[in-house]
Amino acid sequence: MTLKYASKQKIFAYILLSLIYACGNVAIAYITKIMLNLAQYKQGNISDLIN
Repeated sequence: MTLKYASKQKIFAYILLSLIYACGNVAIAYITKIMLNLAQYKQGNISDLIN
């Protein structure tokens, strides 16, 4: 119902910011997975986190 009264620009901005926020969460989860794999299986060294 509130979408009926919101301007299209605000809806577009909200969707765009939501996608950016979601991509940030995915990136943090991916980096955490890499760090956990390196710690658990000891594949490589600390410089692998940077590269």
